[in-house]
Amino acid sequence: MICMLRAVAGGLAIAVIFVEALLAGLQVFTGDGHAHAILAVGTPLPLSTFLVVSLIWLIGGTLGGALAGALTGWRPVGWLVGALLGLPMLLLLLLAGLPWAVTGTAAFPLAGAIAGAAIARRTMTA
Repeated sequence: MICMLRAVAGGLAIAVIFVEALLAGLQVFTGDGHAHAILAVGTPLPLSTFLVVSLIWLIGGTLGGALAGALTGWRPVGWLVGALLGLPMLLLLLLAGLPWAVTGTAAFPLAGAIAGAAIARRTMTA
């Protein structure tokens, strides 16, 4: 049980660090404010920036799910990391007042974590 908690904490840590670092880099490139701050105020992002932010969350979920899945050898632990990463993204999208169809992108971290945990499992068994 402790090992699973450590795996979830490690997966979340690596995913959040990755996501925040890339979002800071995106802020430097675009010259706009931080994407999370813009969404939290209720302003929707331009489409190109929104797609890049979604891709960043997808890759962050993949890394977090892969780490958690590799540490435990159990894919559902990686899925849990993706589900926990999707919650703050869902909250940000709801705060921005985006339509429900767009808030489905909050599942991107979960999709990435599913893929990451599967890759980790496949690598460990090969």
